[in-house]
Amino acid sequence: MTAPTEFLLIGISWRTAPVDVRSRYAISPSKIAERLEAISAIEGVHERFVLSTCNRTEVLVTVAPGKKLEDAVGGILFAGAEPEHVYSFRGIQAVIHLFRTTAGLDSMVLGETEILGQVKIAVGLARENAGLGEQLEPLLRQALTVGKRARTETAIGEGSLSVARVGVGIAGRVFGQFEKVSALILGAGDTARLVAKHLVAEGIGSLAFANRTLENAEEVASEFNADAFNLDNLEERIKASNLIVICLDNAPNLLGADKFERKALKQRDRPLLVIDLSIPRVAQPNVAELEQVLYYDLDDIRRVVEENERERKLASDSASALLVSEVHKFVSHQTYASFSPAINKLRSRFVDVSDQVLDEVAGDSASPEMMRLASELSKRLLDVSLSQMKESARHAQPEDALSHEYRLFLDNL
Repeated sequence: MTAPTEFLLIGISWRTAPVDVRSRYAISPSKIAERLEAISAIEGVHERFVLSTCNRTEVLVTVAPGKKLEDAVGGILFAGAEPEHVYSFRGIQAVIHLFRTTAGLDSMVLGETEILGQVKIAVGLARENAGLGEQLEPLLRQALTVGKRARTETAIGEGSLSVARVGVGIAGRVFGQFEKVSALILGAGDTARLVAKHLVAEGIGSLAFANRTLENAEEVASEFNADAFNLDNLEERIKASNLIVICLDNAPNLLGADKFERKALKQRDRPLLVIDLSIPRVAQPNVAELEQVLYYDLDDIRRVVEENERERKLASDSASALLVSEVHKFVSHQTYASFSPAINKLRSRFVDVSDQVLDEVAGDSASPEMMRLASELSKRLLDVSLSQMKESARHAQPEDALSHEYRLFLDNL
C-alpha cells in the first residue's frame, strides 16, 4: 500500500515579486533537470515538478501529510529570497492554484494563451527526469484538461491575450499605424515568433530578427519574409529601427545605452520604442534614461494590463465555476483511489463467500449453471458496493465546501 502524501507548492510570481526579483529565480530549461535532482535528494519528498516562465517560478512536490519541508524545498529554488516574495500552498489550495495557473486565471494577462504550452513542456521535463508518479501524473494531466476546457468552454478563451500581444498593443498606441514602422526583434524563440505574428497582422512596414545564433534567426525570419542578423553591429540595426522588441533568454544587461547613437536619437521625429519581454531583463537601466527612447519591461506591461483587466474579469467567473468542478472531480478520484486496497479485499471476499455458499448448498454436485449464477450474483453485488463507494468519494468533500475553499483562496491572494 502506498504511503499517504499531500501536495506542497512553493513559488514566486508576478503577484508577489517585481521583474528584477523574478529574474534572479528564473530557471532555464537546461537547468530544470539539475533542480529536480536536487529536490529529489530531500528526505520526505516523493514526486516533483518545476515550472519556470517569464512571470513565475514554482515547484510542486508530494510530501507526507503535515511534513514541514517548505524551507528545504524552497531553499533549492529560492535561496535568499525575501519572505514576502515567496508563497506556498498545501493540499487542496495547491491544487486550486495549479488549476488556476493552467486556466490562465493566475496570469499577468488574464486568460493568456502561452501558459498551457509552458506547463506541457515542464510536465515533459519532469517526466523525463522521473519526477512524476501516481500522484502528480494524474494531477498535472487534469490540470492541462482544465486549461483546455477553460479556453474552449468559457468566455475567457475569447480573444485571449499574451504578453506578446499586449506589447504589440503598446506599440499601436505609440505609432498609431504600423505601415511605416521598422521593427527589430531580438530573439528567435516562441515569444519572438508570437510578436512577429501580431506585427505582421498589424501590417508592419519592415521586420528583422537578430539572434545569437544566426541560423535560428534565419529560420524564423523565413516564416515572415523578414531579414535576419546575428547580434553583432547592433548599433546599426538599432539606428534603422523604430521599434525593438526583446525576447532573449539568459542575456541579462546585453543591451546598454552604448548601443544607441545619441546623435541619431536626437534627429528622430518620433521616439524609439523598446519593449523588453525577457527574464532577466536584457536592457540595462540606462536605456530607459536615453532621450527619445520609450522603454517598457514586464512590470510596465503589468500596469497596462491592469488598466483593461476589469472587462476580462467578468469572463473569469464562468472559468472559476468550471475550475471548482474540476477540483471536485480530482478530489473524488483521489479519494476513490485511496479505497483501492479495501476494494481488492472486498473483491476477494465476495469470491470467497460465493464459493463457500455454493459449496454449502451444492457441494461437489454444483452444476455449471449454478456456478455461473453464483459468479454473476457476486459480480453484481460487488458493483453495487463499488457504486456506493464512488458516491461516498464524491461526497467526501462536497462541491459547496470546495467553492467556499476557493473563495478563501481568492481572498488571500
